[in-house]
Amino acid sequence: MVGSQTKITGAVPAPKQDPHHRGHILVAEDSLVQAEIIRRTLAKHGFTVDHVTNGAAGMARIKQTRPDLVISDI
Repeated sequence: MVGSQTKITGAVPAPKQDPHHRGHILVAEDSLVQAEIIRRTLAKHGFTVDHVTNGAAGMARIKQTRPDLVISDI
């Protein structure tokens, strides 16, 4: 119906977010130098960054922390 409103019961409001925090990113990178460059760049732009050095650790960390984005080398 056009113009009608539906009331949603039991809805949970979205959590308030810090406007300076842009998201949580997991970086899977075996090169510590490259990982640090990526971490510093992302942190400078307001992201929280986690780092792992391999895919197995990355999968475990994804299950633990539920990042917004995963960046991985191939």
